[in-house]
Amino acid sequence: MIVTYDYFGSESVWDFPVAEVLSLRKTTFVVVGLISLVINLLMLTGPLFMLQIYDRVLTSRSVPTLVVLSGLVVGLYLFFGLLEGIRARSLARVSAWVDSRLSADSLQANVGLSLQLGSHFRDRDLIRDLDTVRQFLSGPGPSAIFDVPWMPVYLAIIFLFHPYLGWLALVGAVIISILIGLNEVLTRQPVREVSTLWLAGPPWSRLRAAMRRC
Repeated sequence: MIVTYDYFGSESVWDFPVAEVLSLRKTTFVVVGLISLVINLLMLTGPLFMLQIYDRVLTSRSVPTLVVLSGLVVGLYLFFGLLEGIRARSLARVSAWVDSRLSADSLQANVGLSLQLGSHFRDRDLIRDLDTVRQFLSGPGPSAIFDVPWMPVYLAIIFLFHPYLGWLALVGAVIISILIGLNEVLTRQPVREVSTLWLAGPPWSRLRAAMRRC
């Protein structure tokens, strides 16, 4: 919510309730979380399959066992792909729904605040902020958030196989986290400069793009 005052002292309230709109789809996020639970369990299919191959097939040289295990793994991977598609489709529908609910409000608030604040509103663009929210919801970000809590579980399983493998996986995870942090720090300023140049461009092109979505 943004509150502004004009030269006559009258108050204007611009409500941009992203959190409130997302809370209306709480059931969808719960379903996506349950789907993510099954997806992360299915990610153990490959390692368990290889364990069964070394433990049962190679020792007994049983072709029927290999065929049964292979068919089971193929079925589990097909189910895994189906759940991935359902999760991605659900998040895309939430993204489109949020965009449709807030497009008109963001356009109205953007125009109104630009008229009231003038150059003081130059560095803000609610339409762009809504696009950022929409792209995040339809991208891999929410899926990664649902998958992150499973990282300690996978690390614990690797430690059960062998401590050296567990430490290797832990060091790899730390290195990846450091690289992600460095990427964020090094690209923050260039992204901010590009954003400033975009905001300094012709405003009516952005307004026309927003009005086409409303």
